[in-house]
Amino acid sequence: MKRKYTKDEINELILDLSSENQEIADFAMNALLIANPHRHLSHLIEALKTSDEVTKQRICYIFGGISDDRCVVPLLSMLNERNVDTKIAAIDSLQFFPEKRILSCIINQLKINNENVRESAIYTLGEFIKHGIKEALSPLVKIIKNENEQLKIRHLAFSRLKFLEDQQLRKTLNTLKDISDASLYAQVLLLEDELNEDKQQKIDKINSLVDELVSEQDIMKQMKIENQLIAFGGQAAHALIKKQFKDTNNVQLRIYARMIYEKLGLRIISAFKSLFESFDQFDDIKQVVLLQDIITIVSFRQFASLEPSILKLLSKMNKYIDKSKNNKVRHGFIIIKSDIHNALARYGSFNAIDDLKQIFKDGTERQFIQLIEAIGLIGDKHFLIPLINQYYAYQDVKSAKSTIKKSFKAIVKREGIKKNNSIFENLSEVQMNSLKLIQQ
Repeated sequence: MKRKYTKDEINELILDLSSENQEIADFAMNALLIANPHRHLSHLIEALKTSDEVTKQRICYIFGGISDDRCVVPLLSMLNERNVDTKIAAIDSLQFFPEKRILSCIINQLKINNENVRESAIYTLGEFIKHGIKEALSPLVKIIKNENEQLKIRHLAFSRLKFLEDQQLRKTLNTLKDISDASLYAQVLLLEDELNEDKQQKIDKINSLVDELVSEQDIMKQMKIENQLIAFGGQAAHALIKKQFKDTNNVQLRIYARMIYEKLGLRIISAFKSLFESFDQFDDIKQVVLLQDIITIVSFRQFASLEPSILKLLSKMNKYIDKSKNNKVRHGFIIIKSDIHNALARYGSFNAIDDLKQIFKDGTERQFIQLIEAIGLIGDKHFLIPLINQYYAYQDVKSAKSTIKKSFKAIVKREGIKKNNSIFENLSEVQMNSLKLIQQ
């Protein structure tokens, strides 16, 4: 449970990070992680600029536990530090933000004349590969092939290749067949043998691991099984989806599958693409609910390559809805369509905006928050009056009104709409009152 600390208490905890008493320092780190770090992130970023090296290192590790893009730039700035331990702390935490934009900064750390720094950079590149960033492969292959490089470093780089998808791994191993070092060549052959293992055997192994994961009670053993599944990459995602849709009542499976999908990162794209393009069981409510849950997993810009597949899914869904004569069923699909539109909006896609307008209509009926957020991301001026109506519809719900305000102001700013714009000329008294509240 997150505790609400005051600004002074947060500053005290930050000061305690430099304590030589490990218990005090550990308490401060844990407290800062559970004290709604998103809210206090600005204090941590500011402290990073002026603190001693130990505090900087501990703040870096705290950033590694926060899923907030605002952590990236401060962490990158720490790569310029002379202190090796601070540099390593930043590199280690950057593995939790696998993005192409910071890849070159990690690669540059391979040039540092310090073994520990370079090892951390290699581990982080491996995490990037695990999340589907293929561009992280080239620097690792370069290290593996470099006969002037320490053998320990070359082996470490090679060990990260296990995170590649089978097809890419096979190609990479073929380029390493001329390695002269016997121990590395043996590793190439061993990994190649694993690749040639019967595909059905792999699927059986994945299914067996999934069954173990769902029934296992020991947390440490669960984590070990999760890591084994993640090592199978996209194959694990394909098998998990198949297993989930066969056993839609298994709540535990859904929870663990989601955790694994999130850790697989971009490697789930192939499996999700196949699901979205083949799904046609719209009359099975349990499958539709499961599909909705899966869509929320890819509602982030890095999955934008799924846009065509999601658009195909939406098209098939609309055809099914159009044929249905049951208004309750038709209305029920607005829930999943709201998540679909939210995902498409986050991708920056305008290709389904007409469908978005059709759902939102004049805004007089309450709509799902995901739909309102989507409008804020890609909506145009034609949504402004409906948003005013929506504000009134949600007049007794503070959180919803806040989202409506944000979406309204985002459109106004994006389209350069002034307060005296003609679009607001013929508003009713109720609409005018709502507009004033929104503009505050």
